[in-house]
Amino acid sequence: MREPKFSVWQPDENILKGDGIYHHQIIDNENGLIISLTDQFGSKVNITYNELSKHIGNYVWSYRFTNEICMQFMVDVLDEAEKRVIQNGMKFEKDAFWFYKSQDSEYIKGFSKEIESSINSVPEMEVHIFRIVGGFIEVISDYNPEIVIVTSLK
Repeated sequence: MREPKFSVWQPDENILKGDGIYHHQIIDNENGLIISLTDQFGSKVNITYNELSKHIGNYVWSYRFTNEICMQFMVDVLDEAEKRVIQNGMKFEKDAFWFYKSQDSEYIKGFSKEIESSINSVPEMEVHIFRIVGGFIEVISDYNPEIVIVTSLK
């Protein structure tokens, strides 16, 4: 099996800092999908998917939380993406939290088997990965979410 390629995504250099996201909350309601993340210092960010997809009429195609014990390969793949950023000298705030994106993930591939004709017509579809302590939150979307820093305690 070929390993998927992930790119590092840092929407704001002032975003969460430290060695991990310790608290998270996922809200899925009529206003969209809202993922709230809090770092070790108490800073909080809301990641909001609140645009209706022009392809399916929902805010996102799919989302899930998976324990990292079940996804050890993902830990390795994301660590490799971070190493590529450092080796290539790309500009990222080292201490700020990094998110990830991919158009080539097992989650999309498994999901696309169910509705292959729909997904093949959506080239902008990608999975957004938010690494938290103990696991991953993954969202399949065809647009980038709105990211708002709610509190910054650093």
